Amino acid sequence: QDWLPSRLMLADNAVKIVHFSGELKMWDRNLLEPVKDEQFAAELLRSNSEWGARLWMDKAGTAEEYAEHGLRLLEDGSWVALEGTAAVGHVIDLGVAKALSAAQRAAEQWRQDLEAL
Repeated sequence: QDWLPSRLMLADNAVKIVHFSGELKMWDRNLLEPVKDEQFAAELLRSNSEWGARLWMDKAGTAEEYAEHGLRLLEDGSWVALEGTAAVGHVIDLGVAKALSAAQRAAEQWRQDLEAL
C-alpha cells in the first residue's frame, strides 16, 4: 500500500475539531436560504484558500502551476507525476475528499445544533 500522511488515514468521524481560518464562518450562514450543507462546506473551504481550492478542489490551475508541484493534470482529472517526482495524485484527491467531508460534517452539525435551539 502507498504511504499516506497519518491525518489522511483517519476515519472521517475521528475528526472532532475543525477550524476555518478564512473570512467565512459557520455563523455567517443564513439558514433561511436553501443552501445545502455540502454547498456551504465547499464555500467555507474556498474562503480559507481560494488559490488552493482553485488548484486542488476545482482542478482549474494552469499547467505551470501544477508543474511547480511536479504534477500534470490530465483531461480526465487524474494526476501524473513529472519525471523525478513521486506519484502523489491519490494523496491530493484523498486530501480534498477528507477536507470536504470534515467541512460538510461540521456544517451539518452546526445547522442541526442551531435548529435545535
